[in-house]
Amino acid sequence: MAIVVQQTSLLPSADALTDAELVSRALAGDRWSRDVLYRRHVSYLLAIATRLLSSRIESEEVVQDAFVTGFEQLATLRDCAAFRSWLTRITVSLVQ
Repeated sequence: MAIVVQQTSLLPSADALTDAELVSRALAGDRWSRDVLYRRHVSYLLAIATRLLSSRIESEEVVQDAFVTGFEQLATLRDCAAFRSWLTRITVSLVQ
C-alpha cells in the first residue's frame, strides 16, 4: 500500500499578492517576494529599455542595474503600490 503525501506550499500564490504587498514583504527580507517582483516586471522594463536603446544586450544590462538599484533603495519608495512606475523611472534614468 502506497502512502500519498500531499505537499502544500507555505507561500501564497504570486498572482494573489499586489505589488504593495510584495514590496512590504521584500522590505522585511523576503527573497521570494523580490523574485516575484522581478519576474512580474522584467519583460515590461526590457521593452522600455530596448525601445530607448535599440540594443537587447544593453537593455538587459540596464534592466539588471535598475533592479539592483531598486532593491538597494527599496526603503526609499514612498508608495509601495507605485513600484512599477518607480522602477521604470530608475530604468529610464540609467538609459540617459
